[in-house]
Amino acid sequence: MKSFLGYGASTVMAVTAVGLLGQIAGFALVGLLIRKLGLRRFGVLTHLLFLGAIGLLPATGPERSWSEPLLGALFFANGMASAFLGCFGSTGMLALARPGNKVMAMAFVSTFQYFGTALGRLGATGLMALGVLAERWQFSGRMFASFHTLFLLDFVLTLLGFAFLLLLPAQERRGDW
Repeated sequence: MKSFLGYGASTVMAVTAVGLLGQIAGFALVGLLIRKLGLRRFGVLTHLLFLGAIGLLPATGPERSWSEPLLGALFFANGMASAFLGCFGSTGMLALARPGNKVMAMAFVSTFQYFGTALGRLGATGLMALGVLAERWQFSGRMFASFHTLFLLDFVLTLLGFAFLLLLPAQERRGDW
């Protein structure tokens, strides 16, 4: 937002704060949504929310006056999806763990989740630091930055994860809610 869109620090802080509000709203709604939709449909909703938030990020640009409100909405949606994913993952861990072994199951899965998060962040940082991505590129008359390449990669990987999610059997046990 700062380097490509030219936003000031106060705008960047405001937009990211809206993302935190999205997380709060997501944690507030997660119980209701899981009860209404069931765990499987809730997982689909979570991934679709992520895909929408990531997929619309390239629609922002310095030449668009509506980029700031769109970024606020996308950060809000991303915050909600992040809260949903955290609860979805915890629910899955608890549903799949053997009785009496929930703590170890959660520790095991959390270790791999945080390892994957760290690897993803280091990978994105490494791509940017090494200059592997084009600083600026043009497509269909629009200018894009290296950030957009990362958003595109995130979109493709989230879409792949979504496809695998649809192949999983339901992990919901009736009466657990």
